[in-house]
Amino acid sequence: MRRRKPASYRSLTRCFVAELLGYEQDTGFLYWKKDRSRRAKAGDMAGWLDNDGYILVSIAGRRCKAHRVVWLLMTGAWPESDIDHINGARSDNRFANLRTASKAENAANRRTHSNNLLGLKGVCRIGKKYQARIKVRGRNKSLGVFDTPEEASSAYHSAAVKIYGEFARQS
Repeated sequence: MRRRKPASYRSLTRCFVAELLGYEQDTGFLYWKKDRSRRAKAGDMAGWLDNDGYILVSIAGRRCKAHRVVWLLMTGAWPESDIDHINGARSDNRFANLRTASKAENAANRRTHSNNLLGLKGVCRIGKKYQARIKVRGRNKSLGVFDTPEEASSAYHSAAVKIYGEFARQS
């Protein structure tokens, strides 16, 4: 007999999820309201940390990112777009730290990549100079070449604030 893949998590209603899970707004933690077999008891924190730093929760055989579940519990509807963690901490699911965002806005709020040798977002070394670049509508746009990495970083940050507003992250 062939196993069927469970339907999308979006078929889970707020009412159903609220029967299973409670939410602490001040900490952002989800907890089980009822015992779940031998694995989890009522009052236990729900979910686990995945390799990307997000908290996942299994509800009725469906894996859901905890921040999307929090959005459902707080607003009554699944989010239509991405959910951005304002402070950049993927496991901080306090509702005050969550906001809807487009993919581009969400990307603009990402931290500097760990393999960035300069440690400055939007800056790369070109010979003895430093180039500032920003991605706009899927394309890299050069912001100029500068003598110091700090000048290039400043140019990046100015452009990011103009383009992405409150979603702009400098580092």
